[in-house]
Amino acid sequence: MDPLNAPHLLAALALGALLNLDRQSFGHFMLGRPLVTGLFMGLALGRPWAGLTLGLWTEILWLSRPPLGGFISPNGGLAVSCALLASTLLARFFPLAPERPVLVLLFALIPPLAKMATGLEVLGREVAGRREERLELLESLPPPGPEPVFFWANLKGLLFTLLAALAGLTAGTGLVTLGAGLVIRLDPQWLWPLLDKLAPLIPLVGLSINAGRLPKSLFAYYFLGLAAALALLSLA
Repeated sequence: MDPLNAPHLLAALALGALLNLDRQSFGHFMLGRPLVTGLFMGLALGRPWAGLTLGLWTEILWLSRPPLGGFISPNGGLAVSCALLASTLLARFFPLAPERPVLVLLFALIPPLAKMATGLEVLGREVAGRREERLELLESLPPPGPEPVFFWANLKGLLFTLLAALAGLTAGTGLVTLGAGLVIRLDPQWLWPLLDKLAPLIPLVGLSINAGRLPKSLFAYYFLGLAAALALLSLA
């Protein structure tokens, strides 16, 4: 399917926004996790390998930081969706660019994009908080007052989150496409082999970042697994 086909891209944008609802508004079925989002978006765009690769690399970055205790983890799922949409556009504009090094280049843009995307969730929570205050005010009124309808309030929250995700996906995809496209257009021949060599090491970088967040009792198992991974990479 042509990556520049408008209905195709609109459907992929809609899918990314729907998967993002899992982050805070609907379901919590783990569909908003970067690995799952990457798989579904990759299949929708006809790039399953790219989706799994970017999803796995991003999943490992915040593997040990679950969204518990009020912590809003960076929105890796939305960032992966932007990167995959940008990858599809770039593959159309620059068909001769090497795929794996380009994925590494796109992955470098995912962490700051994921951090910025959390602003959408903060905004959504603020809007939901104001809506909840209005509903509580209606509940406190005497019986002749209007009865609050929670269904419509929840539906409005879902629609707001969906539209905010669509706007974020559109803006993020544009930024990633422009940034990565500029590098590809310059065609630095020295950069592609370097990024290609870095690709197998990216999961190890993510695991190393998470090492400081693990309980001390798990350090031995963690570093044994890390050593085994390094040994396998050296044999490959």
